[in-house]
This record gives sequence, C-alpha cells and structure tokens, in this order.
Amino acid sequence: ITSTTSLRCMRVGPGYGDEASDDVLLLYSGPLSRAKLYLDESNSYSGHSIYVNGVRIGASHGASGSTCDPGRTQTWDISPSVVHSGINEIKITDDANTADLWGAVNARIEVEGDIVGPTVRNVSFKASNGTWYYKAVVMTPTGYRGDVPLPLLVTIHGWSGYAMDALSYIAEAASGQGWL
Repeated sequence: ITSTTSLRCMRVGPGYGDEASDDVLLLYSGPLSRAKLYLDESNSYSGHSIYVNGVRIGASHGASGSTCDPGRTQTWDISPSVVHSGINEIKITDDANTADLWGAVNARIEVEGDIVGPTVRNVSFKASNGTWYYKAVVMTPTGYRGDVPLPLLVTIHGWSGYAMDALSYIAEAASGQGWL
C-alpha cells in the first residue's frame, strides 16, 4: 500500500529555514512487515537528516539539479514501528551544511505486510475552459469493485490549500464507512 504523494516542494537552506515538512496520508489495517520512504531529492549535499514522524530514518544521498526538481528518486528503509495509519509527517533538514539550499518533492511511503486498506491516489483533470488543470485526491474503499452503489463524499480545501488537505480531515471516517 502506498501513501498519497506529497505535492509540495520541501525546500531548506538560506532564506528558507533549516527544516521543511509535509504530510502524506497512509491508511491500512493489519501488521506491517516493511516500510520505505521515497522522495525526489535535488541540489543537495549528502548527510542532511531526514525524518518520518519525528524519527530520523536516514540522510540525504546528495543530488544535482535545481531545488525541488523531480526525477532523482531516492529510497530509505523505515522501521515499521515509525509509520502509522493516518497522517505521517516527512521532514528534511539542512543540518549537514547550513549553506546548502536543497529540496525534495514527490515524497511517499510504501508499506507491506498482512494489511488491507483503501486506494488513495492523486489525479488531475482539465477544466471545461480547456486552460486550467486541477489536482485532486481520490480514495476508494478496500474491496471496491464498482458494481455496488456507494455514497460519494466530496470535500474541498480552503483557498490556499492543497488537494490532500481536505481529505486528511475525513479519510479515516470515510474509509471506515466504505464511502467513495
């Protein structure tokens, strides 16, 4: 099962502060046997601490590119005891070199084990005017096949929010009720 993907640019260094974080939504039930963090690292030296839910899980590998460029995906193993069903915080720092301006995007957590959970995915769609693109997060309940009607719950984030912001408030309850 894979969490939502962080859509924000986590950027640290001169002018941005010494740490940045974002949340991902991961819903499951059952015991975990493995957990892994994926994120696209860019413009970094190696050695900067990376945290999941306040626990240091490793350090940046070092990567080239402009800050917050996608495409240089790095991975870190995480102790399954660090991850939980619900909102999980991913944080990067510039503790190895405070002069380093670096960033990360597309952060997500993948877990395995004797687990089940809803499918949560990021989607985008084009507005009817043909110009604007919108991002959304869609969650389908565990075992959903599409042949039985289910209640549809639609939430909308605030003006300066992100797609996952609205879902994060109701995801566990909606999953428990089996709603779309």
